[in-house]
Amino acid sequence: MTALRVIQTKQKTILAVALLSLLVLTIPSNVASASILNGILMQVVNVLFGWMVWFGGMLLDYAVNTMVIGFGGIYTGPTGLGYTIDRLWVMVRDIFNLGFIFGLVFIGLKMIFDSNNPSTKRNLITLIIAALLVNFSLLITKVIIDFANVAAEQIALGFPTVNGQVQISGSFMQLLGLNNIWNLGGNIENMRTMSGGAGLGFIFGSMFLYIIAAFVFIAGALLLIIRFVALNLYMLFSPLMFLGWVFPSLANITSQYWTGFLSRAFVAPVYLLMLYFSHQILSTFSLTGGQHPGMQSIFGPGGGATFVQVIPPFVLTAIFLVASIIMAQKLSSVGAGAVGSLQDKMVSKVRSGVKKGFVTGLAVGTYLPRAAGRAAGRGVAGAARNRVNTLGEWSRKKFENYQTKTPAAGAGIISRAASSLAKTNYVDRRAQAAFKSMEEAQLGTGTTKQAEEKYGRGVQARIAQTTAENQRAEDFTAGLETLDEAMSGTTKTAEDITKAIENMGKAMKNMTLSEKENLGFDKLTNTHVAAHLSDSDLEHFEKSGAYSAQQIKLMKDARKEARVSIAQAGSTVATKSTIGGRTTYTPVDATVTKPREDMMRQNVKEAGKLPVEVFTEPNMAEHITPQALEERLRNGGVSDVDQATIVRNLNRYLTGLPLSSGKRAAWANWRDKNTYGIGFGLDPLI
Repeated sequence: MTALRVIQTKQKTILAVALLSLLVLTIPSNVASASILNGILMQVVNVLFGWMVWFGGMLLDYAVNTMVIGFGGIYTGPTGLGYTIDRLWVMVRDIFNLGFIFGLVFIGLKMIFDSNNPSTKRNLITLIIAALLVNFSLLITKVIIDFANVAAEQIALGFPTVNGQVQISGSFMQLLGLNNIWNLGGNIENMRTMSGGAGLGFIFGSMFLYIIAAFVFIAGALLLIIRFVALNLYMLFSPLMFLGWVFPSLANITSQYWTGFLSRAFVAPVYLLMLYFSHQILSTFSLTGGQHPGMQSIFGPGGGATFVQVIPPFVLTAIFLVASIIMAQKLSSVGAGAVGSLQDKMVSKVRSGVKKGFVTGLAVGTYLPRAAGRAAGRGVAGAARNRVNTLGEWSRKKFENYQTKTPAAGAGIISRAASSLAKTNYVDRRAQAAFKSMEEAQLGTGTTKQAEEKYGRGVQARIAQTTAENQRAEDFTAGLETLDEAMSGTTKTAEDITKAIENMGKAMKNMTLSEKENLGFDKLTNTHVAAHLSDSDLEHFEKSGAYSAQQIKLMKDARKEARVSIAQAGSTVATKSTIGGRTTYTPVDATVTKPREDMMRQNVKEAGKLPVEVFTEPNMAEHITPQALEERLRNGGVSDVDQATIVRNLNRYLTGLPLSSGKRAAWANWRDKNTYGIGFGLDPLI
């Protein structure tokens, strides 16, 4: 019996109970409201029907938490269910694959003996497509099931949770007040003294609500438990979803599979969504004066409820709960049918387009241009071409993997014959030609999927390169403007200057030689810019012929000036003055000193080419390294006066450091063991 028939049977029972309730309510008020009758009915309803609600609620909570939210845990957990399903699915898949292999061999033989039969060629492509997709059928079902379970879980989390477990039934019981309706005390006494049939209305209304709640909870729980079992079977027999692609006469089975599978998968989120709607509506439903602490409130002290006040809440609640289970069945079935219909149309269009567009080219490689032209004439788009190219790649891999397998010991004669036939020259040649035709099929687009992907990567690379160039140009311009403004007297903080120097230096470091060359002579002779030019940059400018020898010399002079400015003033943002033939640089902001460290942190070869004025500057003593100084001495151009100045600055700096300083140890080791350091003149006490 289907869930819908169960619902119809329960509806008849509910109607009978409702009629019985109305019959009892017609008893004269002086008899129906007697306390002894109310007491007996109260106990019967509370014990019998209350137990039914409790059982249904516990079953529903278990089904939701275990069979829906915990679906993945059961499948992948220690139960071994997932392992068993996967193993059995492999057997089912292999049976289908065996049938496809025989079908491929049969079509090949028909093409040999009846090559002019168009139906034989048309059947080849659908067989290959289905043979490929069957291997992904289990993955497809798992993705859909996971999506439905995640959606159901998110809806279920809208209900209260206790210790990580969703409490749906308990939430409804609390909301409706069923937990406290039959409490001993004021409610019973108020019920016994109620007039106008309100007491019996309360008792039979509660019984009616109990039956409805128990039915909805139990039916929903059974629905979810059956769903769990059914989905595992659908996963096991998932290859059926593509059976109708190969055998049109069995298309009805594929359609029924999709409809049933999607209906079972999405019944859980739809059912929980309808329950959630019911819960939200009931939570805002006003029972007594706009307040809703629970249905038992209408029987509290001073409640004064009448029959008319009691019945409507029970009726409305029953409607909402029954609607949850009915709508869940209806909406899931309708949705599954719509998706199944859409899937059928999609498959039909793809199969029709593929067959009409390139089946001749697939069978015989020499007919590919003509087949592609016909396909283009029929409007086959690039999406179909991509699908064909991809299927060609997968077909080749699958066929080649099959060729590598050797039938197991004891395999049947058919299995051995199929394996041997697949390895013959003729079958391999025909199969490889068909796969190549699919991989290179253009279908009138003038290109293939692989070519389009390669071209697309080129487009993305150009976009990324242009974006990076634009960003570098923006950082360079902004940094140069900030430094020029600081030089002109515009107030700029040390943070602004440091950031501008770093951004411009980073931009120039990442620039290509062509980008630097295109900056122009005026910018390249700017000290802020020239400070970041390397020897390889200047060599490129010389070889390119873009600048004259005199311009190259001016660039080198600007770079030297920038480096001396950094050594003396801490950055290129400094005021230049010449007194007595000596040029000095005064910093605009003396707190900017990071460029000194960065300049000396270059590789040893570059650092050894820095002007000697950099090494003789007292402020540079803490940044000079033995390796950089050795490289500078090796390059020559250091006079005795320059050497004496360097020694004086280093001795003054190093003797001020703690004895345990690593820098002192490095310089002492250089002084005692290095050829250049032994006679350099550093203090022996370092």
